[in-house]
Parts: sequence; C-alpha cells; structure tokens
Amino acid sequence: MWLYLSLLFPISVLSFYIYKEKRRKCITSIVVFSRYPQPGTTKTRLIPVLGKEGAAYSQLLMTNHIVQKLKELSIIHGNIDLDIWYNGGTKKDMLYWMKERRTSKARVSVQEQPKGGLGDKLQQAASKALSQGRQHVIIIGSDIPGINGDIIEAAIDKLKNGSDMVLGPAADGGYYLVGFSTQAQKHLDSVFKDIDWGTERVFKQQSDKARSLGINMDILPQTLHDVDLEEDIVVIEKELGIDRLQLTKWSWSVVIPTLNEEDTIEDTLDLIVQRCSDVTCLAEIVICDGGSKDNTETKVKEFSERTKVKVKFIKCRAGRGFQLKEGTRHATGDHLLFVHSDSVIPRNYDEEARKCLLKPGNIAGAYRLAFDAVETPIS
Repeated sequence: MWLYLSLLFPISVLSFYIYKEKRRKCITSIVVFSRYPQPGTTKTRLIPVLGKEGAAYSQLLMTNHIVQKLKELSIIHGNIDLDIWYNGGTKKDMLYWMKERRTSKARVSVQEQPKGGLGDKLQQAASKALSQGRQHVIIIGSDIPGINGDIIEAAIDKLKNGSDMVLGPAADGGYYLVGFSTQAQKHLDSVFKDIDWGTERVFKQQSDKARSLGINMDILPQTLHDVDLEEDIVVIEKELGIDRLQLTKWSWSVVIPTLNEEDTIEDTLDLIVQRCSDVTCLAEIVICDGGSKDNTETKVKEFSERTKVKVKFIKCRAGRGFQLKEGTRHATGDHLLFVHSDSVIPRNYDEEARKCLLKPGNIAGAYRLAFDAVETPIS
C-alpha cells in the first residue's frame, strides 16, 4: 500500500507540472461567448418563427459548429487554449456538453460569464487571458456561423505582426471578433467604455475609441452576419448546410435488421407507424435483411402496400453490425432510429428521442430493454 502511494504521489505531481507547462506554452487564448441552449431563454427573437425548442436548437448547432472548428485549430497549432464563457445552465451542464471536445490535444475550459454589461464581460475576458501570460486573446460570439479557422488565424497573424488590437466587422454595425496582444493590456480598462452596445454604431464607436487611446488597431477584411432575426436564418442554412425546416421538424429513418422475422415484423412495423406522434416525420423505414429463409420479405411487402410511409427492403450480409451499417447507408432522414424487429415501441417515441438529442452533449440515446415473460404451464 505505502509503495503504491509513494509511487502515485510523484506521478500525480509530474502530471500536474506537465499540464502547467502545456498551459504556459499556450500563447493564444480564444474565448467564445455562448449561452446554454435552454428552450425559452435562448435566441428569443427567433422564437416567433422557430418556437422555443427550434430557437434553442439553432444555438446548440451554432455553438457546436464553431467549437468544433476551433478545436481542430487548437489541435493543429498546439498552442491555443479555448475558453467557453457561458450564460445559463450550470458548470456541470456545460462540462457535459463539451465533454466530447475536451481532449489532451484540445484544451477546452468553461467559465460562467460575470455579471455586468457586454463591455464589462469583454474587459474581464481579455484581462484574464493576458494576465495569465497569454500573448494574444481572441474573443468571439457563438452565433456567427461564418467564423472559421482561416479568419481566426488571420486575426492572430495581425497581432503577431505588430497590431495591438484587431476587429472583425459584423453586417449589423457591430463586430463579431475582437482581439488583443499584450501591448494593449494597459488600455483594457478604458477601451470598452462609452459604447452603445446593441446598436449599429458599435463598430464605429469601438474603432474610434481604440484610436483615441493610441492603440495600433487593424481590421479583418471579412464582414460576417450574426444570427438574431428571421432573415438571418439563411446564414445557418448556408454555413451549417441544413434547411430551415430541419430546425423545427426532424425527419427520422427507422432502421430494422431482420433475419427470419416473419412472426413479429408486421406487428413491429404497425407500431412504428401507429405510435409515431407525427407520421409525416418518418422519412422511411429501412429493413436490412441478413438472408431470411422464411416469409419476412413477403410480410414487409404486404405492410408497404397498406401504408403511406416509404419502406425499403435491403438485402445484405448477415450480422447485426453489418446490417445496421448498410441500413444507415441507405437512410435519408436527418436522424436515425434503430429498432429490433420484435420491439413493442413506446408511444410518441419520436418526440422522446428528439428531446433526448436536444440535450447539449447527447449524441445518442436508448430505451431500457424489457422482455416479455413466457411461463411454462405447470402440469
């Protein structure tokens, strides 16, 4: 026991110092201002057109998109920290949401935004990063889907090559990015003062303020759109590659692997249709058959002739994994539901599955499995 503890302690200390050394070598901090996508509190100006859940889903998708882009950038360069400053939710919620993006190669931390106006938050985010020894800090919002690694790298290059401050202009008169080098640290208490936040004057006022303080400022050439209003939804469609309808109405492909299931497949198919809250959300039912020797194919064909739901019968190599993979390859819906061929599926299963996937951090879900008990009569 004591030998184990004596070995464990120096290993733990070594790990701590290795972590600290990695942090020290990170010369750039990228701060993302985001909001936990809780329906009803997120992207409220989109609620009239997308509903509470659709508006929250748009926030979820945009944040996932930009954080993934920045994670890839962090892995490539190895000297970039990513800090998510959030509103709403809890730290536990945020850590769960970001768990898939926090790796040894991509350092992602979360911190609740402090109280105060936007200017106060920007000042604190920039000051904290530079006071921790970072040479540069870049601050962006999570609702600018057009931001990519090239834009972030361009901002960092400007700070490396003599600029004390950099701004990225937004189409609405604000800005989507602000960055500083250590040379601007002495001006951080003043640079965000007297700005009419939330107006079309923000970019001009911020530029004028920087120049009045003698800050050597540069401006990125790209003008980007943030997403706040109905007319901005086209930006999500373009940058994330999804259709507006997909924000509010999901389509499902139900994939069922089969092998000699003539006794149960029709009942399962009937329940899939009957217990769906909105049958129009079923893009198709994909049957992946591993070589049935009974009447499974006939039963599926009979079902397809009496339903309006599209049914595909795919013959493939036997083996559940192979069959599920083949079914996925033929699926066209936005989301996938995998169902056993003898399942008694719950009512409104599509709604429950959607709510599961709307939770930030969830990428899949499953029902608990129960078995019908078959008792042998006592003679």
